[in-house]
Amino acid sequence: MGLETTQNPQPGRPYTIEFVFPEFTAIRPATNEPVFATVTIRYVPGGTCIETVSLKRYLGSYRNRAMSYEAAVNRILDDLVAACHPRKMTVIGEFTVRGGIAATVTVDTVEDGVAIS
Repeated sequence: MGLETTQNPQPGRPYTIEFVFPEFTAIRPATNEPVFATVTIRYVPGGTCIETVSLKRYLGSYRNRAMSYEAAVNRILDDLVAACHPRKMTVIGEFTVRGGIAATVTVDTVEDGVAIS
């Protein structure tokens, strides 16, 4: 699923954009059962911004993918960084309780938009 971008109207000004997607679903590889999460994306745009409808479709495409929590959140960060080259980005996946444990996975970039490895 391709991510679309738009021109940043204020590329010289550092400001933060935040998206909250409370309907994230994927498939847990170990059990093939659905997992649910709220995914929050917070970023300081560079020359482009993520187009909202494109982002919704992209996140919705995970519905049939089998991936661990950690893999999903890291993949989202990698794909978004590749699409819009932000100055800085954080992706947070807050997964619902399964087996009595809630999980939150947070991944960040460094200031120049390159993912920390």
